[in-house]
Amino acid sequence: MDITDLFLNTEGPEYVESFLKKHLVSVEPVNRNNAVNYAMSRIEISRKNFEKALEYIEKLDLVNFHLKFAVKMLKIQAYYELKYFESGFAAIDALKHYMKSNKEFNDALKNKYGYMIRVTEKIYAIKNKPEKYSLYEIEKVLNETDKKIFLKNNWYNKKLEELKKLYTTKSRLYKSA
Repeated sequence: MDITDLFLNTEGPEYVESFLKKHLVSVEPVNRNNAVNYAMSRIEISRKNFEKALEYIEKLDLVNFHLKFAVKMLKIQAYYELKYFESGFAAIDALKHYMKSNKEFNDALKNKYGYMIRVTEKIYAIKNKPEKYSLYEIEKVLNETDKKIFLKNNWYNKKLEELKKLYTTKSRLYKSA
């Protein structure tokens, strides 16, 4: 979680946008565009303006491998919300190859980020073809993410809970029919 997420969760998008405008001058000029576009992409995602978030993401000039990973995951999450599953699966595959070929990631980061990618891919797969999965499989992934501190109380758990609710609602509909 970065400072943008922290402020979005505690203060809301309007506060973050106001803070950004007020303090942007204190950011080094060479980093200003990235700071604005990254923060605005996070703000727009929190507002559920996923197309707008993707526009900001496309403007980023990514040089740091940590930021590249974070932004690629944001893009994948936006694709999910927009139901652009083919684009999302392609982006997940590209991210896997990026992780495998990039020597800057140490083993600990490869394990952590690799796990995040696998969970994201599983969420995509369940959402895309829910008939192939059981409630047990959704709960299993949810229980696994609960054990990972870096995945607690965020997009992953929210999406898994939504899938769980969707599955239990559909189960009740099929049983009553």
